[in-house]
Amino acid sequence: MSLPRYDWSIPPKSVEPPPFAAAHGLVASIWPLVALRFPEATRDEASLQRLLAPRLADITPPFEFPGIREAAARLSKAIDGAGDIVVFGDFDADGVTATAILVSTIRSMGGRVRPFIPLRSEGYGLSDAAVARCLDGGVPDLLVTVDCGITAGAALKRFADLGTSIIVTDHHIPDGSLPEGAILAAPHLETVPQQCRDLCGAGVAFTLAAGLVATRFPEKNDAGIAARHRLFSWLDALSIATVADVVSLKGENRTFVTLGLRALNKCPSPGLRQLLLATMDGSDVTERHLGFVLGPHINSAGRMADASLAFELLIAQEQDDARALAIRLKQTNALRKGECAKVDEAAAAQIASPDIFDKEKDGAFVGAGDGWHQGVVGLAAAHAADRLCRPAALVAFSPGGDIGRGSVRGPAGYDVHAALAECAEYLDAFGGHESAAGLSITRDQLAAFRAAFSAACLRQAGATAATPTLDIAARISLGEVNLDLLKAVNSLAPFGEGNEEPVFEIDGLTAKASILGRDVPKGLRLSLSDAAGATLEGLWFGAIDHLQDFRDHSRWDFAATLLPDDYSGRHGVKLKIIDARRA
Repeated sequence: MSLPRYDWSIPPKSVEPPPFAAAHGLVASIWPLVALRFPEATRDEASLQRLLAPRLADITPPFEFPGIREAAARLSKAIDGAGDIVVFGDFDADGVTATAILVSTIRSMGGRVRPFIPLRSEGYGLSDAAVARCLDGGVPDLLVTVDCGITAGAALKRFADLGTSIIVTDHHIPDGSLPEGAILAAPHLETVPQQCRDLCGAGVAFTLAAGLVATRFPEKNDAGIAARHRLFSWLDALSIATVADVVSLKGENRTFVTLGLRALNKCPSPGLRQLLLATMDGSDVTERHLGFVLGPHINSAGRMADASLAFELLIAQEQDDARALAIRLKQTNALRKGECAKVDEAAAAQIASPDIFDKEKDGAFVGAGDGWHQGVVGLAAAHAADRLCRPAALVAFSPGGDIGRGSVRGPAGYDVHAALAECAEYLDAFGGHESAAGLSITRDQLAAFRAAFSAACLRQAGATAATPTLDIAARISLGEVNLDLLKAVNSLAPFGEGNEEPVFEIDGLTAKASILGRDVPKGLRLSLSDAAGATLEGLWFGAIDHLQDFRDHSRWDFAATLLPDDYSGRHGVKLKIIDARRA
C-alpha cells in the first residue's frame, strides 16, 4: 500500500483556551479539540469538571427521560400486584446486559419476572419463533422489551390481544407501529435530553431501573440507599454494553463508561470479576478492554450458542458459580475466534477472485459460503469492509440449502440500509441502519444482488476504493510531545465512537527505520528528529513493507497518537505512527 494511506483532515481552528483550562492540565494544543467535541464543557470551569471527572450525581435524573415515569409506575404496579413480568431482550452484549439490569432490579423488589432472550437461530427481536417460544412459558401480565421491540408492532399486538400490558425500551429508530396503550421509552424521541440521545439499549434499561428505584424509594432512607447502591453496581456491565454497541462516547454514555471503568478496576460484580481473572493479566481495565476483551466474550455466547450463558454470568452472586461461567464463556469465545478466522480466510479468497470482486470497478464486496457460522458473519463482514474501505456483505448458507442469512457492514460515508433498499427485489428480507444491516436471500438471487448492491454503493461513494479520512486533532512540533500533552490527552478518555483518540500531525521530520520485534517482526521502529534538534522514538505496527521508504533520508510528515514510554524505568512519551507522507 502506498503512502499516505489516508486523506488527512485539516485540524480544528485554533481556539484560545480560557484561564481555567490550564488548571485542569489542558495544554493549548489540545483545547481546539475539546471545543470541537465537547462544546458544552467550555462554558465554565464547573462544566469542564463534569467532563473530566464525572460523578454519580451527573447521571441524568430518570424522570427527565420521556416515558420513564409512566413505565416505572406500570412496572411498580405489576410488582405490587404479583403480576407475571417478562423482560424480552436480545442476544448481543447490549441486549443481554439490558435484560440483566432490569431483571435483577425487579427481582430485588420482589417482582415475579422471567427473562427471555431469543436464540440467534430465531432471529433478532420479536420474531415469530421467539414470540412462540416466549408464550410457551405462559402469557405475561406485563411485557417489557429491552434493546428491541420499537418496530415490532405486529408481534406486540399479539401480546396485547392476549391481555398483556406493554412497555418498550429500545434505542433503534421507531416506525410508529406500536399497539395502542404501549408505553415507549426511547432516546430518539424529540423531548429526550440532548445528553441521552445516544444511549444504547442497556442505557435505556438502566434509566428505567433508576426510575423504578425512584418510584418505589422516593425517600433516601436505608432501603432507598441500598436500592440505589444495587442500581449503581450495574455500571460496570453497562460500560461494557455501551462500548460493545459502538454508540457515541459523549454525554451520558461518557459518564456511564467512566464510572463503569472505575467500578471494574475497584469493585466489579462477581461475574465480571471472574471474567477479568479468566481473560486479563491483572492490569488496569481500559475502554480498549471493554471493546476488545470483555465485550467480545459476552457477545460470544449469543453468537455461538445461547446468550443465557452471558446473562447468568452477569447476575451471578457466588464466586464459584461465576468462575465456572467465566471459564465456559472463555471457551465459547475461543470457538468464536476459530469460526471467525475460517470465514475471514474464505472471504479473503473471494476478494482475490476476479469472478467475485473487482477492486477497480465494484462499489461493494458480496461474499457467500456454505457452512459459515451465522454468528460470526457480521464480524467477518466488518473486517472485510475495513480492509476494502467500502461496504461488505457476507451471506451464510447451510450446506445445500437455498436460503442464506447475511450481515452487511459499511465504513463511514455509506448508508448500507439505503443501498439494500435499492436491491429489495432480490432479497427475502432486510433491516438495520446506516453502518450495519442484516438480510436473507435465496441462492438463485445472489448474483443479481451482488451486481445491484455493488452499483448502489458505487453511486453513494462516487468512486471505488475511496481513501478513508484520518481526523487530525492538532498540528504540533516534535518538541511539544511531552508528558504534559500525554496527560492532557488521557484526561479526555475514554476514547471510542465519537471521541476517538487524538491523532497529531508532526511535519518535516527525518526518520531512521529498523525492524520492530526480534523473533517475529511486528513493524517499524523509527528514530525521528526535526530541524530544531528534537528527537523521539516512533513505533509503526504492521508497516514492515514501508522499510525501504525511509532509506533516502528525505523529510516526512507523520500522523501519530501518543504512547507512554516507561522502558527501563524512564518516564517519557513515544509516538504510535498511524500514517506518513513525504514533506
